[in-house]
Amino acid sequence: MPGITGIISKKAIQINEPTLDTMISAMHYEDFYTSGKYLNEQMGVYVGWAVHKDSFADCLPIYNKEKDVILICYGENHANSDVLQILKSKDRDVTTLNASYLIHLYEDDTQEFLKKLNGWFCGLLIDLRKKKSFLFNDRYGMQRIYFHEDKDTVYFASEAKCILKAKPELRKITAQGLADLLYCQCVLDNQSLFENIDLLPGGSCWEIQQKEIVNRHRYFDPIEFEKLPPLDGDVFYSRLQETLRRILPKYFIANGRIAFSLTGGLDTRMILANIPKPLTNVECYSHGGAYRDCYDVKIARQIANLCGLTHHTLKIDDKFIADFPALAKKTIFITDGYMDLNGTPSLYLHGKVREIGNIRFTGNFGDQVLVGRINLLPSQRKSQIVNGDLHTYMDQSAERFRQISVGHPLTFFLFKQAPWFDYARYSLEQSQLVQRSPFMDLELIKLLYQAPKGMLASQDIRMRLIRDGNSELAKIPTDRGYLGSNIIFASKVLHSYRDFLFKLEYYFSYGMPHWLAKLNNAISFTHLEYLFLEVNKYYNLRRWFRYELADYVKSILLDARTLNRPFINRSFVENMVTAHTSGRGNYTNQINRLLSIELSFRCLIEDI
Repeated sequence: MPGITGIISKKAIQINEPTLDTMISAMHYEDFYTSGKYLNEQMGVYVGWAVHKDSFADCLPIYNKEKDVILICYGENHANSDVLQILKSKDRDVTTLNASYLIHLYEDDTQEFLKKLNGWFCGLLIDLRKKKSFLFNDRYGMQRIYFHEDKDTVYFASEAKCILKAKPELRKITAQGLADLLYCQCVLDNQSLFENIDLLPGGSCWEIQQKEIVNRHRYFDPIEFEKLPPLDGDVFYSRLQETLRRILPKYFIANGRIAFSLTGGLDTRMILANIPKPLTNVECYSHGGAYRDCYDVKIARQIANLCGLTHHTLKIDDKFIADFPALAKKTIFITDGYMDLNGTPSLYLHGKVREIGNIRFTGNFGDQVLVGRINLLPSQRKSQIVNGDLHTYMDQSAERFRQISVGHPLTFFLFKQAPWFDYARYSLEQSQLVQRSPFMDLELIKLLYQAPKGMLASQDIRMRLIRDGNSELAKIPTDRGYLGSNIIFASKVLHSYRDFLFKLEYYFSYGMPHWLAKLNNAISFTHLEYLFLEVNKYYNLRRWFRYELADYVKSILLDARTLNRPFINRSFVENMVTAHTSGRGNYTNQINRLLSIELSFRCLIEDI
């Protein structure tokens, strides 16, 4: 995804500038990005950027009036009205459409500047008056900053590939990183997949002076939220409803049109039910499959129509299959190897979303913060695609996961799952459109830490917010059968039926047991699986790997380049590919993960 990249160094500008240019070029891979650079040999900082055209950060570099404070940043800030009002009262030039006003926030309060920001962001601030610079990221760490340190130089970047391009000797995937990815689908503890490249922890502000890092400070600690006192149930709900309605409008302020990713679930419905004013700069869309309209599409159309919004259905088509090899490589390249091939449909369709709007608004993370859903879960069994040496590292991954999974559940999601696990898909989609979700808003999160015990443990609070916000929207059942009827028995029957369909679809896709795969293959003339696919999910890797993409799977996984990797269990991989592509088994998840790993080696290590 776009972002910043740079060098902190005592070396001469003649050495650092070409290296910086190389790092910027690694990140500027879309023609709808703009890029630039700022060099200051005296301060020892060299920074570049690639950002979406006309986005919040497309105004770099940002100078104060005296031009002795310079800010280079990426991301967005969703400031509260009181913060903006204070700036306006001091005759500051304030527009929320771009980041230029942030420099005034720093000038007014240099100590608390970062604590006043609200969003996902990263940046470098150069204060020539103090002869100091500050490298920082948001409190959650959603806008990543990778870094590598030599004896006299620090390299940093929003994308690891920038550093890998500049430092070829670092192009190695670590065994522990690979084991984490296999065990948890992400790398733990602010480490990366790559040797000697790590991540700034969320809420970091590193002070740079005399061309080196002199203080690795964190301006935020989650304990600040955890110490907030719990509220009474009625008081909490009243404040939650009021807070949601107050913060939502600022997320729809945009320079251009917003593409609202509308689903059949509760989170986007809850947003629409609590918007205080009609939306005028928004069009909705949903992703659809090749065989039928899934529940997301059917329900989203009803909701959009009720709200007077335009709705678009974006479908997987034959061009997607034809372009899959290139899309797969691009998915791996963009996400630095963290997103698997489940991301390819999203990459393809979000390219089409840009025709609707330049900002994507989503309900992402609503179920995590409001009902405590956890997606960062360890694998229940060791991967057979790798040999025993890597299993030793996977045992270490298991222990590391046990250590990080203790503590406050909301803290676990916000400061571990979101920046480590959810980042992969976020970074992929951020590469195509600016991403917005209100569910990690600072004011909302602080309130959620004050929820009474057990109040955020079911769907009830979201359904209540929908019913209280817009009773007409509550009459439409969700994709899982929630809402729709005030008759408890009828509601339970619908939920049970939709839940059954959801499980049945899984049974005929990712979760298909080997015996059913053989039976399905034997009676393929009946096209039995078509009765269940794309009821809820709009794509199906199992079927594609079996039919349309079988030759592609074989060309990569049975290639000597793959099979000769030292960690590969060669005999299992050969049997797995043959069994799946012939219809004698279902190895979708294993094939997906191994394809992703192999493409990471090819795109990021060997062929970069």
